[in-house]
Amino acid sequence: MKIIYKGKQVEAHQVFPVTENEPWNEYQLENGTRVRMKTVAQRILKIEGMDEYLIHSSNIMAVDLPEPEPPADK
Repeated sequence: MKIIYKGKQVEAHQVFPVTENEPWNEYQLENGTRVRMKTVAQRILKIEGMDEYLIHSSNIMAVDLPEPEPPADK
């Protein structure tokens, strides 16, 4: 397929990797909220005649909120 890469029309072909690992980056916030993020490759193109790849990806995010505290007895 022909694509525009770095301002030029070049030939590229799709490669189909085997997923080995897609780890999450995890962050704990001061209020107890846990944020998890990871990048997932959607499509990988090899640029012909170059040792370069074009990767289309998506960012996935999950947020785990802390359990609310029970109301104080009055």
